Amino acid sequence: MTLRHVKYLVRLLVTVILVGTYVIWARAEVPSLTMEGAIQKAVQTNLTTQLSQATSLEARGRAIQSAASLLPQVTGSVYQARIFKNNLAAVGFEASPLLPDPVIGPYNTFDARFTLVQKILDVNSIWTTKLASANVRVAKFAEDLAAEQVASAAALAYIEDLRALQGVKDAETNLDWLKSCRHSRIISMRRGWPQV
Repeated sequence: MTLRHVKYLVRLLVTVILVGTYVIWARAEVPSLTMEGAIQKAVQTNLTTQLSQATSLEARGRAIQSAASLLPQVTGSVYQARIFKNNLAAVGFEASPLLPDPVIGPYNTFDARFTLVQKILDVNSIWTTKLASANVRVAKFAEDLAAEQVASAAALAYIEDLRALQGVKDAETNLDWLKSCRHSRIISMRRGWPQV
């Protein structure tokens, strides 16, 4: 294969790729975008609204964390051991007819303990919980405000785009009218009609 054939094949391949790309691009439908769709996409993808949503979630988490201090606290412990020998006389038990040898063992011990503590009146925790609830409402208002600001900016941009598209259509209409006027003037000049 000569260099000329390789160049020909490369040109053919590039042409086929470009034509295929154009055909795919020409068949692709451009989805129409309504104002509601534009606003919804803008609110979903805007960084300010995402940040305010994250701040709102953080405030909810802090409210739950501060409300946890008002709940009862349950603690538990489990202990298991194997005791090989234990001298009961060393801990204060004397030998008796029922237990002649004070040394006992081996035996297993198992100890499970649960503790429930509930504060009756903790004013600091109550006020901290109220503060956290107020912060949740503030964060929700900030989230709504950010969404409203983004929605209004998206609506204004959409309306501006519609105005620009209408301006293009008006310019095309004016161009067509001027072409028709020019065409009619040329015809009237050829026929010798008076100019208006």
